[in-house]
Amino acid sequence: MKNVQKITMSSFDIKAILREITPLIVDKIVDNIYQPSSHILLMSFNGLHKRLIIEAGRRINLTSYRIDVSRRPPLFCKAIRKYLRRSRLVNVSQVNFERIVKLEFETSFGKFVLYSELFAKGNHILVDNTGKILQALTFRRMKDRNILRDEIFQFPPSKRFNILDVEYSIIEVLSSVEGSLIKQLTRLFNIGGLYAEEIILRAGLDKNASCEFISKNDIDSIHKSIKSILSSHHQPHIVFNELGSPRDVLSFHLQIFKDNEKTDFSTFNEAVDEYYKELQIQDIRSESSSQEQIIIDEQKRILNEQKTMMKGLEKSATLNHMIGDIIQINAYRLDDVINKIILRRRSGAPWDIILKDGEKPEFLQSVNSNDAKATVEFQGIRFKIDLRQSVYENASQYYEKSKNSKAKLGRLIKLIQNNEDKLKQILKIKLKIDEEDVVLEKRRQREWYEKFHWMHTSEGFLVLCGRDATTNEIIIKQHTVTNDIILHADIHGSPFAVIKILGKTPSKVTINEAAQMVASYSRAWRIGLTSIDVYWVLPEQVSKTPPSGEYLPKGSFMIRGSKNYVKNVPLGLAIGIKNILGQSIVIGGPTSAIANQTDIYVNIIPGRIKTGKLVKEIIFQLHRKASNNLREEIKRIPIEEFQAIIPGGRGEIAKN
Repeated sequence: MKNVQKITMSSFDIKAILREITPLIVDKIVDNIYQPSSHILLMSFNGLHKRLIIEAGRRINLTSYRIDVSRRPPLFCKAIRKYLRRSRLVNVSQVNFERIVKLEFETSFGKFVLYSELFAKGNHILVDNTGKILQALTFRRMKDRNILRDEIFQFPPSKRFNILDVEYSIIEVLSSVEGSLIKQLTRLFNIGGLYAEEIILRAGLDKNASCEFISKNDIDSIHKSIKSILSSHHQPHIVFNELGSPRDVLSFHLQIFKDNEKTDFSTFNEAVDEYYKELQIQDIRSESSSQEQIIIDEQKRILNEQKTMMKGLEKSATLNHMIGDIIQINAYRLDDVINKIILRRRSGAPWDIILKDGEKPEFLQSVNSNDAKATVEFQGIRFKIDLRQSVYENASQYYEKSKNSKAKLGRLIKLIQNNEDKLKQILKIKLKIDEEDVVLEKRRQREWYEKFHWMHTSEGFLVLCGRDATTNEIIIKQHTVTNDIILHADIHGSPFAVIKILGKTPSKVTINEAAQMVASYSRAWRIGLTSIDVYWVLPEQVSKTPPSGEYLPKGSFMIRGSKNYVKNVPLGLAIGIKNILGQSIVIGGPTSAIANQTDIYVNIIPGRIKTGKLVKEIIFQLHRKASNNLREEIKRIPIEEFQAIIPGGRGEIAKN
């Protein structure tokens, strides 16, 4: 028990992790949901850097590690997004100290509950406010319940007691059953062998002792032992085995591991994240290796079939050429027989008696009336000759068959050589996968300004630009100070942009770049304009107070005093890839600003291509310009990060 690595969270683990993470995620808005692998759901929340990872049959925690997600979400993920994206998570709880987590969501169109089962193979089940099953990771019929669409969700039946509500009388049940103490204690509370063993160890009893010999003092000791475990001091840590590999992650110390090496953590969530990172690395390596092994097995199967086919072609080429030689060597004898058969047949003799016994040569085996062919045998080789053709025409046919087999054989040999070379390359890749270290990187902490459209100008100034009415308000009210420069396109439907001065003086270069940014994110892009005027003012000229009798909607402000115009600002942005602290991020802005930060970028302008198609073309072009390593990085960037930079409306990639 002590040396078996824990894979699945225990009920104690789930209780401890939910106590830590629930206050961090409750009342948060779900930004998006991903399904990076078959059993994992990954939820991102508005205003929270870490993401909630729920792995069916394994764990739940907030992870700070970057997990690659597919740009094409699986069907289950799409279905979950339909109900839960932009919902509010209102409660998270553990069901009756079982390994089941209940997540409750509120949306504008109803309440939903996601049950994540962390036992056995695990499952994710989404139900509506009546308990009716809407979606499930795995639909199945079972002996004691069904997980089927439109049926009412039922918990798995439990005949065991909740150890959190343990009473003395419940423990007394042990003395009335047969079997070992550890076996019956595990069954009684469904706590797993490790915790049952810990209870017995703290009680000072023999885990293999028979229950029928348990005394009242033993029952007292077990009861006290359970109480001591439930009141254990919160001390998150990872336990290592004798080889120095992670063995378990725990929220409190167990006496059973008193001699093991341990690493302490400030929070249980951090400990869980680190512990399961190692398991995830093992999964990644195993999955990659398994995928390569599937390819290897398929390649070997193809090669075996091709080699079997090669032997058949070699045999066919040799045999048909030999038959052609035999026919030519025995041409006179065969020609004589063919002529006799044809003459007799013309005289009306039936096929079965076409040759008299005395005239039938030894090599002639039979004559077939259906296809007018005779079976002959020479040198132990039987073959057919066509009675409607001459001897040399028959020989020529066999030589032609031999020639065709040799031609096919030549092509097949080249194909086999190519496939053997391919197999060698795949074996090298698998060996490399088996040997190379897999590293999971922590996600980059997003900067506060990344909730807006943003860029750094070629002179290094930070520019913020609103995404909508709400962010317009936030930028002007919360992130604008004296001497900053505020910009707005001269069109209804433009965001506000702010150049953060921070004690420096921007040149016209920065003002022009900020003007191009705000122009590109204005309604001018949506209606297909190629240029527009932009003006800039100082913060003291901007007010939320409208003229008497008028009303300013959300995101709108009054501009007082003279405006400084930048005329005929061209619409257009560059979208590029920049490395920050070892991680690649998507950046956007005028070409002059982006080209100053990266060589990997694509220019876009207003056009006729829908955003969904345009973003794929942008990613494709970035792939073409990137190095092999950077291409892998680009693949891991969620498509939403590219889409967030593209202005609303249609566009196209600018021709150089």
